[in-house]
Amino acid sequence: MIYLGNGGVNMRHKMHASTVFLTFFFIFLMASAHSPVFANAAEPPAIVIIAADAPSDLVVRIYFDSKSQFVEGSKTTNAIETQFKFFWRDIPEKGNYIFEVRYGDERYEIALDKPMQSYHATYTLNLKDKKLIKGETLTRNLILVGLRVGSTVLIEGVIFWFFAFREKRTWILFLLMNLLTQGVLNLLLATNPVYASYVILSLIFGEFFVFIVEWIIILTLVKEHSRAWRFSTVTLANLASLILGGYLISILPI
Repeated sequence: MIYLGNGGVNMRHKMHASTVFLTFFFIFLMASAHSPVFANAAEPPAIVIIAADAPSDLVVRIYFDSKSQFVEGSKTTNAIETQFKFFWRDIPEKGNYIFEVRYGDERYEIALDKPMQSYHATYTLNLKDKKLIKGETLTRNLILVGLRVGSTVLIEGVIFWFFAFREKRTWILFLLMNLLTQGVLNLLLATNPVYASYVILSLIFGEFFVFIVEWIIILTLVKEHSRAWRFSTVTLANLASLILGGYLISILPI
């Protein structure tokens, strides 16, 4: 009896060690992963300008040749912001850029030096201060991460509740597990440019490892129900999370 007991303790220790190892391996793999590059992909934008809470008639242009020519940004509006994209094929002049911003009775110009990056030079348009700020704002990123993580935890939580998981230990593990896996997954998505092609492949790649980590954690640390029941719950929850993630990518920016 003593030998069997020690064997059981050793087995549990090995399972816990495996869980910790795979979890940290997952974090390392996700954090070091890069978005795939496709030789035949459509040309990405050279410049992306983001405007939050933009009026519907907002227009952003780049002027050339002493303002006798201009290129109007390709406009895309999603759930929380408006984006204007400019492509190298439409920018004939190499030098400083003069952006014109128009909406309602407002019209003003913002001078900008040529971006150093070849593609995906991202700027945030502050309509109140009439300025272009390089990069994305912290507020924007926090809102997007909060929406994605919160939506995922909610939908997976509903599935866990529907599958009759009620113990406090299970829910603590569930929350910690999702904060870990979804946090790392959002870190992976954040490495994609604001307007990136094939980002859904990054989501699928990331969700594959999320499934593995969550499957291991739930099967080894949660004691409610049978292993088959726990496996089915994790599978369904992650499939729902993958579908939700794809939908959010279609309506929200990266």
